[in-house]
Amino acid sequence: MQNYYIMNNDDTINRRIVFEFEVDDDIGINALVINYLSSAKTLIESIETFMKENIGENSNKYQDFKNNCLSNIYDENFSYRLLIHLRDFAQHGHLPVNRDFNSDKYCFDLDTIILTPHFNHNKKLRDEMEKYRIEKYNKYTDNPRIMFTKSIAEFNICILKIYVKVLNEIENILLNSIKELEIILDTRPDIVYNSNDCFNGWAFYNIFEVSNYDCFNPKDDPMKMFMNFKKNTEDILNKEQIELNLFNNSFKQI
Repeated sequence: MQNYYIMNNDDTINRRIVFEFEVDDDIGINALVINYLSSAKTLIESIETFMKENIGENSNKYQDFKNNCLSNIYDENFSYRLLIHLRDFAQHGHLPVNRDFNSDKYCFDLDTIILTPHFNHNKKLRDEMEKYRIEKYNKYTDNPRIMFTKSIAEFNICILKIYVKVLNEIENILLNSIKELEIILDTRPDIVYNSNDCFNGWAFYNIFEVSNYDCFNPKDDPMKMFMNFKKNTEDILNKEQIELNLFNNSFKQI
């Protein structure tokens, strides 16, 4: 999204580059947002699957992770709840982002979302959206719109927090896997390929008894790679948090 557009704190959006093809900005912005929400939801689902398989779905450690991380972030952040829900909304062919043609600002329009036919909203979230919608009408007699840029920024930080938490949780799992791998390499030197080509010294293996083989370079340092991933993610989270704080301080919220 940020490669193609500049998202301003007043929810106006400007093109960052000149497109080489004709595209309607409303459609383009919706396509990018839908892609982002789908990627985020896929990441969360993959994280849950990984944690269940490697820690145990019924283990106390997994339940603590689910309660103190996934459920806690979901319960405490409306933007996260809304955008996770809008991913499903978009999967049914609906556009989650609206543009106010009077102000040229983008938003998540509660009227459009709630009143869209043939889509069953999560009851708890629907009640929450309906309550906000009624309060907005009664207080401001205005169309209830959720800020676009702020919602995206808050959602992004939630995803990063979950990812950092997961990286901290799986560090010991990775260490144990490295130790197990070292034992395998010591007891099965035959899986290391000796040749004069670029794969010399690589380990080849076949788990599922199919024609395709997987391989890796035993000389790589997976722990160093992991720590780089972890540091980069923490750096991005800190940067995004600073940006959100500046964003919140740039205007008066009522």
